[in-house]
Amino acid sequence: MSVLQPPGTPATLRPMSAAPPILRFGAYRIDPATRELYRAGRLLVLSPRMFDCLAWLLEHRERAVGRDELSAAVWGRTDVTDAQIDQLIRKVRRAVGDSGSDQEIIRTIPRFGYRWVAEVQPVEALEAADAARTPAPARDPAPPRRPWVLVGAVLAAGVALAVALRLALVAPAPDTAPPDAAATDAATAPRRIEGIAVLPVSVDAAADSEWNWLRLGLMDLIGSRLRESGLTVIPADNVLALTGNGTVAADPAAVQAATGVRYVVVPSLRRIAGGWRLHLDLSDRDGAAREVEAHADEAAISARAATDRLLVLLGQPQVADVRNREPPGADVLVSRIDAAIYGRDYESARRLIESAPPDLQAQPPLLLRLAEITRVGGDIDRARTLFQAVLDNPAQAPLDVWTHGDALHGLVVILTQVQQTDAALARLDELVQLARSNDQPLIYGRALTSRAALHTMARQDDAADSDFAQARVALELAGDTLGLARVEANQAASLILRRRYAEAQTLLGRAIPRLERFAPSETLLAALGNQIHMHLVLLEPDQALTVARHAHAQAERLDSTRQRQLLTRQEARALLANGRLEEAGQVLDALVASLDPQKVPDVYAGALVNQAQLALALARPEQAATLAAQALAHLARPELAAPMPARNRAIGWLTRVHALRGQGAAAEAATEQQAFAAWAADRDDPAIVVLAELAQAEQAAIEQRPDANARFEAALAFATRLATPADVAQIAGAYGSVLIESGNLAEAARVIGQTAAWADRDYECALQQARLYHALGQVEPWRLALARARALAGERTIPPALDRPPLNARLPSGWPGTLERTAQASAPKR
Repeated sequence: MSVLQPPGTPATLRPMSAAPPILRFGAYRIDPATRELYRAGRLLVLSPRMFDCLAWLLEHRERAVGRDELSAAVWGRTDVTDAQIDQLIRKVRRAVGDSGSDQEIIRTIPRFGYRWVAEVQPVEALEAADAARTPAPARDPAPPRRPWVLVGAVLAAGVALAVALRLALVAPAPDTAPPDAAATDAATAPRRIEGIAVLPVSVDAAADSEWNWLRLGLMDLIGSRLRESGLTVIPADNVLALTGNGTVAADPAAVQAATGVRYVVVPSLRRIAGGWRLHLDLSDRDGAAREVEAHADEAAISARAATDRLLVLLGQPQVADVRNREPPGADVLVSRIDAAIYGRDYESARRLIESAPPDLQAQPPLLLRLAEITRVGGDIDRARTLFQAVLDNPAQAPLDVWTHGDALHGLVVILTQVQQTDAALARLDELVQLARSNDQPLIYGRALTSRAALHTMARQDDAADSDFAQARVALELAGDTLGLARVEANQAASLILRRRYAEAQTLLGRAIPRLERFAPSETLLAALGNQIHMHLVLLEPDQALTVARHAHAQAERLDSTRQRQLLTRQEARALLANGRLEEAGQVLDALVASLDPQKVPDVYAGALVNQAQLALALARPEQAATLAAQALAHLARPELAAPMPARNRAIGWLTRVHALRGQGAAAEAATEQQAFAAWAADRDDPAIVVLAELAQAEQAAIEQRPDANARFEAALAFATRLATPADVAQIAGAYGSVLIESGNLAEAARVIGQTAAWADRDYECALQQARLYHALGQVEPWRLALARARALAGERTIPPALDRPPLNARLPSGWPGTLERTAQASAPKR
């Protein structure tokens, strides 16, 4: 069970004598001790049997509950008919917003019983007692902007050779239509929540263009007011990602399908004689529609009044206006600035700030926005000063939680950009505590997502896992569907770095379809890049190329140069793995020509490594050696000491050693191998160590040292423990070739047999099988293996010696009748 608590703090077990904990699932809160169930703070009336059934399933949610057990727990006997149990389950499901078709909370286990499957956490997790019996006092509302400027910043998974994590501000959505959300597979659909989404305001075309800011400014104001009343409101960036920053008309049903939200508010504003009329259409998930409207001389006042009427309609407490500390008109100015930033019109936002009175410019709300605009413009030193000025707050007035949180996260972004990770983590610790103490699950979840990624970069894996788990719970409480998908994409990147591919694949399988419900984003492109990499290390090159083609189409819809560069590298790697050498060369040449090595040294050096690999595949060892040397020179830069550039350096070094050997420069290759070994000796990254051990084993074999086989065995055992097929195949291929050349065919069969499971999809594995059968003189198995290799070769050339039938069988003494059976028996079980 996930419990929201500081990372590293062990969860405590409840003593047997203690009262059962108060639990929360979705919008529901259950107190087993008082036998009360609340939904969004309202007490629900359940019959004793309904409550007993609900409580029993919750208490035993770690396992399935049989029908007889449930009968005994609820009725006190087991002679209860199936119809009675089914009727009770239907009632309980309805009470908690579930159904027999959805089964998102209570799942039917055929021919056995039922199981609770919804995520549950103690109410203390966010210290989030809803004050069910009395409404909470109204929080001091912030100026009318909400969690999207900096608290919306998350650590997106970036792609280098494999995968890296970097801090990236979530930009506003591009002005393109999102995919059809309703068409997405139901398996990846978001969980239903009792929340509300507010769409951009439709402003009457007859209104003057100077009022265009109202489209997003009033959307933010309405959402803020609903949130302050205690409702779960979908974050604005989720909505904008579905509506192309409000430029694409959104169907409420599509918004509900993408976010899982119950209600959608569609606002429309019209200029009338003497003022404005704001109309709110409320769409319910069940198809019911209601509406309210209000008239006022100012648009913002009409929006507040209409929202208050909507709150009455929903049975929610209204929000007290406590904005008197702000100069008159300040909230409207802030809304106009925010609307400009939403639309990426940073110059207009800056002009609005500069046109404000000096005393207003010095206030935290405008200082914060100026800091963000300055950061986006690239002046991070000035931005850092401005963010700090917000926190120092010369006005000496207490900061609202959103302004405080955005300023802290603004500093986190900058500190991460300048590689001051410890300082960034310290600021994130402050932000996490701020969110906890103010019961703000959205800020809390997004801060934890960022902190988890920084922990991953620092290889603090336990802390990262803890933060990811807590972030998921918090963002679900906040109704942040897009944020939940980002968490899963980031956690998948973290798992890939640790070679936990099965778990990462599961997370990406959920995150990518959910991200694709929204407009293209950096997080989506990074997740697709990670998926390409994972297919490559799992020796699934055809799937890698399929994803690369899809990712390329997505990247065209997003203005993100760096992510396009990273994806282009991954596309080139997928082309290389599929033997499409000419196309890979064209892609890499164009990429290298477009890169500035001073601005993106990691991407540039990684592309040089790939060019070196391509040259080696084309039998151009001199060119490969030169390109690898250039890459190594760039990767030696101190700022490229992070895990992924270091792994690129290891791959580049091994490629250079192979290239030097290929051109006959044995002495120089030996020197490079020794330098590689010396550098790798100071590294504790298994992905680097395994390549260094391979290079050492190969050198020992070339020098015919007696320890050569032992070195290969050690390298192969290490790669097998890492459970990365690409590493196992590379080492088994090199070792198998040495054994074949030495005539040790029994051992060669044992080693190469470990790659047999991948021979139907990976060219090098298929080639190794053909080489082994050829050496053994097994004609029919050789023909089959050779046919597989040819089918997978692409533009790669089969060695001429393997193209000729074997002349004589060379079976070792005691060899079993069928080599296929032996190879399969020695293959690793997966």
